[in-house]
Amino acid sequence: MWTNDYTDVAVNMPWTQTTAPMANTLNTGALQDPTNVGTDQAFVYLRSGFYANKLAYLDSEVGEWTGVQFYYHMFGADCKDLHILAQYSHDSAPVQLEFTKTGQQQNAAARKWLKRSVVFSQTAVKVRIAGSVGSLLEPYGEIAVGRITISGIIPSCSDGA
Repeated sequence: MWTNDYTDVAVNMPWTQTTAPMANTLNTGALQDPTNVGTDQAFVYLRSGFYANKLAYLDSEVGEWTGVQFYYHMFGADCKDLHILAQYSHDSAPVQLEFTKTGQQQNAAARKWLKRSVVFSQTAVKVRIAGSVGSLLEPYGEIAVGRITISGIIPSCSDGA
């Protein structure tokens, strides 16, 4: 399960869930879902124009994670950054950057999604997908992430019984 961390509206923006084709004004959104064959697979996205230069966080639940696999689509001049971060300790230790892409990665909205697998150097307790887009003036960029599969173990709850 993933949580949309949108706690500080002064610096954060939300990931928005949708299915393809995306309703977009300048053809910067994905025209197909992450499977590259249809329009029924849900995914999350960021669009420039409303939340410029703010960060969006999608956080995993706590577990024993060894890696993450996902598809991404970054099209438009105002695409900024997509990051995968891993937290390796239960305390408030800083997260470590495990993957990053900056700027436009596709050259058309109809281009296929790109697949990425990230294997962590050690077992992570939490995974964060972070993204940001540019301009407040025009919606010239969208970052989408879908088919997220996290590898590892979700610890079982114990009530002491």
